[in-house]
Amino acid sequence: MTQLPRIFRIALPATASLFLLSACGGLLSSKPPRYLFNLTPASKVAAGRVQTGSTDTAFIVSTPSISQKLATTRIPVQSTTNQVAYLVDAKWVESPANLFQVLLSETITARTGKLVLNEGETPARPGNRLMGDLVDFGIDEATSSAIVTYDAVMTNANGEVIRKQRFTASEPVSKITADYAGGALNRAANAVAVQVADWVG
Repeated sequence: MTQLPRIFRIALPATASLFLLSACGGLLSSKPPRYLFNLTPASKVAAGRVQTGSTDTAFIVSTPSISQKLATTRIPVQSTTNQVAYLVDAKWVESPANLFQVLLSETITARTGKLVLNEGETPARPGNRLMGDLVDFGIDEATSSAIVTYDAVMTNANGEVIRKQRFTASEPVSKITADYAGGALNRAANAVAVQVADWVG
């Protein structure tokens, strides 16, 4: 089994998860990561822009569901079909699901002009809700690329599914290290967010 530089490697067999640590790092390290990454929206809402709408036309973007692989602030590296690794010296500032939800909300507002509300900002059910699954949000070793895949589901005020579509984007990664992974994932996430915003609009 080939070791990737500066990563945790995790094998995922059918019956159990086998945790294997690289010689370069350990789970009990108290050192902070060299990099803390955030998602920066390429499409931003202009300062002072007023958003208006009714509870019938308001739009809510829900936090996407994620698999156990993404239920961490670490950046996953898919090395084989059943093997996942994590970069040692890089983390997200918070859950990828939360970061992507904020990115989607900002991008949809900026590109469509829709009134996008957070959960709990409206006492009534909004006209539409964007839900979905964040399927991929990491690095693929085989293609040396950052891949973001989001399964979007649009529901109406009655909770009925009216549309569903998968969106994905990839960005090349020169080296599978923290220096390159964060920027590539940010670009891929923004590409997906733009696709979703145009689909919503």
